[in-house]
Amino acid sequence: MDATYRIISIGAFAAHPLWNEQGAQRTAHATTTLIEAGKAMPKDGIFRLQSMTKPIVAVAALVLYDEGKFTLDEPISKHLPEWAETKVLEKSELVPARHAITPRMLMSRSSGLYYGPIEGGAFSGGGVSRDEDTTLETFSKELARKPLKFHPGEGYQYGHSIDVLGRYTAFVNPEMLLFSGATSLYALPADAAAATAGQPINDLFWVAGAWGPGYPMTGFSNGGTVDHQIEPVRATSLSAFRGLSLMHRLGFLSETIGTDNLCERNQRFVIRKDAYRWQFLAPSPESDGPAEGAPPPVNSTNQVREVNPPSRYSTCTHPTGASTVGWGMWRDVPATGEDHSYLLFQWTDCCFGVYGD
Repeated sequence: MDATYRIISIGAFAAHPLWNEQGAQRTAHATTTLIEAGKAMPKDGIFRLQSMTKPIVAVAALVLYDEGKFTLDEPISKHLPEWAETKVLEKSELVPARHAITPRMLMSRSSGLYYGPIEGGAFSGGGVSRDEDTTLETFSKELARKPLKFHPGEGYQYGHSIDVLGRYTAFVNPEMLLFSGATSLYALPADAAAATAGQPINDLFWVAGAWGPGYPMTGFSNGGTVDHQIEPVRATSLSAFRGLSLMHRLGFLSETIGTDNLCERNQRFVIRKDAYRWQFLAPSPESDGPAEGAPPPVNSTNQVREVNPPSRYSTCTHPTGASTVGWGMWRDVPATGEDHSYLLFQWTDCCFGVYGD
């Protein structure tokens, strides 16, 4: 049996939310320059992606909808009582909402929820923020105490709708409630020690070792706590792990290890953590360049350095959940606005050489 790693993902994760605008300005400038010069967009151009958990959360909710777990037009107060009596800021006055918020409104961003502060007449207050230590329950209840920007179903606003949708799906999908509480607290120390030693515990699929809990898979993990201001590498690693876990849970990723998965891949709905190796690419890469004797890289506009492919348990990569003390907490470059990019390898058994003539 031959086996190798395949590159399955490369992505950027925001390490410093306050610097997002700078990244957006750089991307906009680069795009405008190409247009003005009459040049085509390069096929290997690398771009920053933002808010990619939102479509994944919406797809997860739609899977539950297909299973008959909820209807699109039921009031979310059915499971979230904090949303039973919402208020709307209308002409500088707080008035009762004319309609109940529904899952359809959350998915279409017509719920009246928003980002940032809202000012006016009878109400003046700041926005609601969430960090790693704030549960979805606490976050949802705090949001519900704030007025909506318009009556549900009567407008459009980009905001916290998908966060609340994630909270709602936790009730129609008890798995999230089971694995996002005390269950994680007991599992984290054991998996952190094992992952740092190079062998993450696959049976503890709901945690990511020293990076933190894998549930809830919705929402975000970086934010304003002192811990994450000091250690943003762990925050972005956890965000990436949660996205990977959710793709497994939705059936988008397959098992790639073992004789039953040589020529035909079987869906794996729970992540196998030891199948993946992670490499920190930017802003300060784990690898210094191609392996000795490797052919020269092809001409490319990529600005990411060529990297060494890993073996299953070694080289310039780290296992899922390994403590960032050993591989990356110092690789963040503060005050530059640079996002974190990871190259993700998946161990793949293949059938070449198994069958004879």
